[in-house]
Amino acid sequence: DAQTIFKAIELCKDPRLKLCLNLAFSCTLRIGELLALTWDCVDISDESIQAGKASISITKELQRVSKKAMKALDSKDIITVFPDQGLHNRTALVLKAPKTPTSIRKVFLPKTVAEMFVAWKMEQDAAIEAIGNEYAPGNPKTLRQRQETIQALCARPDMAHAIRTLSPAGMSRNKQLAAKLVRGGRFWLLSQLYRIKNRI
Repeated sequence: DAQTIFKAIELCKDPRLKLCLNLAFSCTLRIGELLALTWDCVDISDESIQAGKASISITKELQRVSKKAMKALDSKDIITVFPDQGLHNRTALVLKAPKTPTSIRKVFLPKTVAEMFVAWKMEQDAAIEAIGNEYAPGNPKTLRQRQETIQALCARPDMAHAIRTLSPAGMSRNKQLAAKLVRGGRFWLLSQLYRIKNRI
């Protein structure tokens, strides 16, 4: 009920999760629609926010589908197929068109939610800028593969010593960010943001 949602939002400390909770509640989004949102579907310009017209466009959804069914349907309505996380998966994670035309819609955002979007976009842009040309959104390796490679690299004795004695002072912004994540053991976040091109 609404009281449970309000309490969950109040107690939530993760800004991304708090944004997702607000979106799911205020825009009545299904989980697949929420996870399929991309910045090209979000209108949070200053003009739109001031005019009360900030919005998101629901044009796709994230789903796990049977590979057999996908093949039988010749990948009908499939926009993107994500790399497998395992060797023998019978399903695939995909971005696909909504099941019905009526699911394609524009949803207007409350001003508070639009402003949360703006804050998250600024944080994401700052992280990408800090990473610099190391950011490779087209890296074909899965998130799990990148995470495992980074963890294995950091477990090597020479790297472990370097990490313990690492001093971020004087480093460039992207190296300071990487050093902070490594020293804190934030390998999942590091593997999400620090996609090292042609190295791992």
